[in-house]
Amino acid sequence: MRWRSIANLATAAHRDQSAVSCDVAKLSQWGLVKNEVHGRKKIVMPVATTISINASIAAA
Repeated sequence: MRWRSIANLATAAHRDQSAVSCDVAKLSQWGLVKNEVHGRKKIVMPVATTISINASIAAA
């Protein structure tokens, strides 16, 4: 399973580290990722090998 640090994710997404940390916390609450501490780094690991999101828009 592939893992990345929050700092690495923030760099890759061109976003602030604190914003990515908040996003990861929410994804962790939903059970989509595991957020663990290894030494001084917070490591993020996906729970599943793939995640699929389906959306539809209904006419008003």
